[in-house]
Amino acid sequence: MRDEVLLEKYIAWAYREGLRVGEAWICRFESNSKEALESMYKVLEECLQKDCLDSFCENVVRMYMQIKRPLSPVFLDAIYFRSLKKIAHAFLEGLREKLLGGVSHGY
Repeated sequence: MRDEVLLEKYIAWAYREGLRVGEAWICRFESNSKEALESMYKVLEECLQKDCLDSFCENVVRMYMQIKRPLSPVFLDAIYFRSLKKIAHAFLEGLREKLLGGVSHGY
């Protein structure tokens, strides 16, 4: 039960982190920020669709490096809980919201 509650918190965090990383990405790449974010989103989404979690992780690390932010330990905890895919989907949803400029759907 405790692990399930913690997982829900991690999923919510991942969504919000996707929003924050998307915002940082847009600030970092001012001139072509939407195009750059859309390209990275597509790469991450394709990694998840093909179930290539290693590639997903590598690209997330690269993304954090480009915006000069430390990678959150929540991603490491997600591996421990064997829930990386759920957290990855929430992170992508946050990125997508930032990309589309839409209203939050939850988490």
